Amino acid sequence: MGCGVSAEKTDEKGKATAPPGRGRGAKNEAGTGGDNWREKQLDEESYYSSDEEPARPGLDRNRTKSEHRLDILAKERNEEEPAIFLWGDFVVDVNQIEKKPHVKKNPRQPPRIRHAKASLQDSMFHFGDFAVSMINDEEDAFNELKIPNDDQRPKKNLEEYHIRSYSKYSLIGHSARVKCICVSPSESFFISCSNEDASMTMCNIETGKEIMSFMGHDDTIISACFSNDAKYLATTSRDNTMILWDVTTGKQTLTFEHEKVVICCCFSRDSKLLVSGCQDKVCRIWETKKGREQNSFMEHDGIIISVSFSPDGSHIVSASADKTLRIWKTSDVSAQHTLRGHTGIVLSCAYRSDGKFIVSNDERILKVWDAVRGTCSLSLSVDEVPRPNTQPGKKQTWTLSNYCPGRLGYYIIAACNSRTVHVFHPKDGNEVLALYCKAPVYCLSCGSHSKVAFGDSFGNVFIVTLAAG
Repeated sequence: MGCGVSAEKTDEKGKATAPPGRGRGAKNEAGTGGDNWREKQLDEESYYSSDEEPARPGLDRNRTKSEHRLDILAKERNEEEPAIFLWGDFVVDVNQIEKKPHVKKNPRQPPRIRHAKASLQDSMFHFGDFAVSMINDEEDAFNELKIPNDDQRPKKNLEEYHIRSYSKYSLIGHSARVKCICVSPSESFFISCSNEDASMTMCNIETGKEIMSFMGHDDTIISACFSNDAKYLATTSRDNTMILWDVTTGKQTLTFEHEKVVICCCFSRDSKLLVSGCQDKVCRIWETKKGREQNSFMEHDGIIISVSFSPDGSHIVSASADKTLRIWKTSDVSAQHTLRGHTGIVLSCAYRSDGKFIVSNDERILKVWDAVRGTCSLSLSVDEVPRPNTQPGKKQTWTLSNYCPGRLGYYIIAACNSRTVHVFHPKDGNEVLALYCKAPVYCLSCGSHSKVAFGDSFGNVFIVTLAAG
């Protein structure tokens, strides 16, 4: 069995005979010679010296041995296994290839644009001068299983979602008050700095482990924001500059010079534009690719505290120390609405994810605005909010406001100096959730899905995950 040697058989006269399929003239079921036929044919001396062997048809004894050998090898080459064409992760039998006719092209004629046609050619893989059919039974079976993508699945309106549950944990942050914090769009990391730092630190959002630092400013940093694709980071500082960073390498890409201190910044949804708010009462729109100033808005009477792009990038809302907010077009910087009603410096402003409403706050009042009409739909005084965590004798004030992340973008989240972060219903202002901290909160950032990050004046960083139902 293991030797691979066939036992000989004897006929009635005692002569040895070859087993079936192994003899010189034997044929197998397919009509070709046996496995040892090649060796028998190549043994020219025994072949021609045998008187009993009849002449093989098609062979000329007058030809040389080398000519016969070449004929035999050529015949066997055609009977070998079919050639295999390897490409990527599939194998194709070359015999199944459909040859494409060679067409002589006119070098002066430009290439024609061929439109897709619903035919068998759509399932052909073209490579060089041949095409291979890629249709198989497994692929047809897979096509029968229709898996809806996210765009095909029914979606709810923002008003239909509610907060099902939440979780909160704290990380070791900074040795001083957390001045600025920002969650990446992927919600896998965040950046933060204290009110004494001239650099930003990027940390893992789960473990708090430091990933890298962004160093380049000459004075303390005031604000920061990520681009929507998470490729860029923008930071503003008291050194009168705004720096654009490459998030992957941590290197500076562009530096935008200003006349005075740059207080705030915000990216457009497509990351092509960046708006900055300055102490000189001017909002400037910059191109992130070339660093060129595209436009400037100069209708505020006070310094710019906060800016926010609309989701479609067509409008910008800016909050100022002149106690107003202004909605203006990105294209021609023409003012659309002037939102009045705040009694103090407007500390923050933000568009809702659908662009229909804007939330803003000063120290005493939080307001919700209709972004299209420019009217106020909700006004919530800080005195109307429960204060179970307030220190005795300390005045309670709003510090920041925003909309909750992801599907919960219908709800308003606001920080207070009473060591509490509140979540409100935007229609009636009722409190939905209260998150308690160890000290007053002066910075807050929302991710794109479910995460919220904020820091207190003791240097602690808190991460909250909101689950939608």
